Amino acid sequence: MASKHNNTALLVGAGLAVTSMIIFPALATRLGLGASLTGALRIALMKASNKVVHS
Repeated sequence: MASKHNNTALLVGAGLAVTSMIIFPALATRLGLGASLTGALRIALMKASNKVVHS
């Protein structure tokens, strides 16, 4: 059971990492968000990814 939880956490963490590195910047550019706001939101997503993986 713990292995299944670890796999799920890694999958969610990897999804958040991909979102913050690739998908979100492309979407932010398309919406016209500023670089500083985009960077702050990317950092927040990476922190969430780290929290999910290490919980």
